[in-house]
Amino acid sequence: DWTETELKITAIAPKIPCLLSMLGSGYIIFSVLAHEQKLGSIYHRLMLGMSVCDLLASFVLFLGTWPMPSGTSTQGGPDQSHCYFANVGNVTTCTAQG
Repeated sequence: DWTETELKITAIAPKIPCLLSMLGSGYIIFSVLAHEQKLGSIYHRLMLGMSVCDLLASFVLFLGTWPMPSGTSTQGGPDQSHCYFANVGNVTTCTAQG
């Protein structure tokens, strides 16, 4: 059994590195697209592609438990005392995230 504090930590802790990753990838994307001569370099095009993929992956990981349907239990049952922290989604948002 997980305590409420552990559930909060596991839901909130990944958001910090994901946010930093999104900021870094966003900067790389902006830097490459802002300078047209960089698009001629294979290195910069690879960096652009990897940064776009990283930005999308980091965003999905940043969402974490938010897209999970409200009331989703860590035990698989309807017991509200064992719910994930900050899950406010519905079945559609959960399915969309994967």
